[in-house]
Amino acid sequence: MKIPETKGTCPHCGAGLLTYNEREWKYGSPIRTCKICKKEYIDKRYHEIVIEDIAPDAMSIKKDGICILIGLFLIMVFLIHSFIDKLTPQTHSFSYTWLCFGMIGLLVVIFMIIDIIAIKTGLKDKRLGKLRAESVKRLQNCDYARKLADAGYPVPEEYLQSVL
Repeated sequence: MKIPETKGTCPHCGAGLLTYNEREWKYGSPIRTCKICKKEYIDKRYHEIVIEDIAPDAMSIKKDGICILIGLFLIMVFLIHSFIDKLTPQTHSFSYTWLCFGMIGLLVVIFMIIDIIAIKTGLKDKRLGKLRAESVKRLQNCDYARKLADAGYPVPEEYLQSVL
């Protein structure tokens, strides 16, 4: 029996997932269980590293650099607005929206710098290695490997041979 796929709600009972962005790339079993009806469904946001490898841009310093530039732009928007606000005190228009631009920009810059450091030092690769080992362990379960194969995933033969 083919396991149905989700598009943000359980295909069996219709229960909604808290947040759903189909372009999101998570690591783990794509076979999920609904918390309401306890039936299984496929969530394409989840990827088995052994089958699909890591996200295409997971180790991209270039992507992180672009995000840093966006974060710096947000900080500059905040600073320019604050500077203009100081020059024209009679129109005092400071708002928390502009402060949020600055804070979001700062957080983006900080997290991207941390990600670049993790890539350069090998910490991110080590973490992905642990996720790969978890993926291997899941695929060594013959029933699980067969379910994924039946759902259309290109499961390596080594995990399917013991099922036959």
